[in-house]
Amino acid sequence: MTLQYAWCELRRRKARTLITVLGYALAVSSMMVLVGILQASGQSGAEILDHTGTHFVVFSPADMAACGPCLAVANSQIRSEGLVAFGTRANLMPLAFVEKIKGLPTVADAAPYLQYRFQDPNDGHLYTIGGFDPNNAMVVGTTCCAATDVIAGRFLRGSDKGQVLVEQAYAQLRRLKVGDTVPVAGQHFRVLGIVNAGIRPARADLYLPYPQAQRLVAARLPNVPLAGYTNLILVEVKDSSVQDQAIREVKSLYPDLVISSYACYRPAAQARAINTAALALLTVAIAVFTILLAMVSQLAVLVERRRDFGILKTLGFSNGRIMGQIVLESVLQAALGALVAGALVASLLPSVLWRWLVSLGVPASGIQWPWLCLLAIPLSLAGGLLAGLFPAFWVSHERPSRLLRCF
Repeated sequence: MTLQYAWCELRRRKARTLITVLGYALAVSSMMVLVGILQASGQSGAEILDHTGTHFVVFSPADMAACGPCLAVANSQIRSEGLVAFGTRANLMPLAFVEKIKGLPTVADAAPYLQYRFQDPNDGHLYTIGGFDPNNAMVVGTTCCAATDVIAGRFLRGSDKGQVLVEQAYAQLRRLKVGDTVPVAGQHFRVLGIVNAGIRPARADLYLPYPQAQRLVAARLPNVPLAGYTNLILVEVKDSSVQDQAIREVKSLYPDLVISSYACYRPAAQARAINTAALALLTVAIAVFTILLAMVSQLAVLVERRRDFGILKTLGFSNGRIMGQIVLESVLQAALGALVAGALVASLLPSVLWRWLVSLGVPASGIQWPWLCLLAIPLSLAGGLLAGLFPAFWVSHERPSRLLRCF
């Protein structure tokens, strides 16, 4: 019976019902669009922050008295050469250790990296080579060099032989350009490309595929077994929020390791957490604001109908019945508004808003429009319920004499 009365009242005052329904539709549509924009911008920021500084380099500083490669170099005529990491001597580590690090739950990938410092026999200058897997772009690209760092020529491929990448500073110092030949440890290599890798933890002067770098070092250290060993490990973490945990897990495998990383992952993780909290807070604030707007609209309608409710109270309608009818009317209007808003957003806004967001550089493809449209219905119903409760409570508890008073 209450539903019938509520529906009759909505049909009796069509203009007012239409305005209220459109008000709900506008409020819900605005909320859906704003939530969609926040969702897209949040995802865009998260993708950047989650992978900011999420890499580090692992090595073991060499003890000269216990380091075979160090002793081999010390007993030779060229004592400035050797396996190095960040300018210091580095021990060899078994490649099996790379697989252990890869198996850690916080690690996305890991790869061996062979870095050796040579001395040129002609003028005595020192230079470093870095051997890596060109096919492992995830790890190599963030810790060593990437295809995007190439400023001339092209990047290395795994199948390239007899060719090297040269750091821009070293190329300028030695007056090298693409296509030139550069001597490395008595062999000659063609300059395939020139790179400017910027500030990377595993930066070298010359880059080669790992097997070729290993052969060059093995020729320099014939009595040192290099097969199955490396002196640096490049590590890529799953996201910035677990990097500290990843470092602890790697250190727990071998406590004497030195781990070098950028400190930018810490503020990135903090910014990610702040953005997530801000997104949730803004979504709640938008929902509250929408409900408040609906409540003000509903209250204005009830003030207009005060005399009607005074008559109903005089005829014996209970407070509960009047309150139920008001809330039901509010929920019905909210449901109609949600349907209108859902149809509007589903049919029109995705294409229009998508183009606008893409023009701003925001990846709008990540917005779940169907999910937002479905979410609009329960949110609108909840908003209609909350928006109708306070005005209904106020009207139902007013005395009939006050409601019937002329105004």
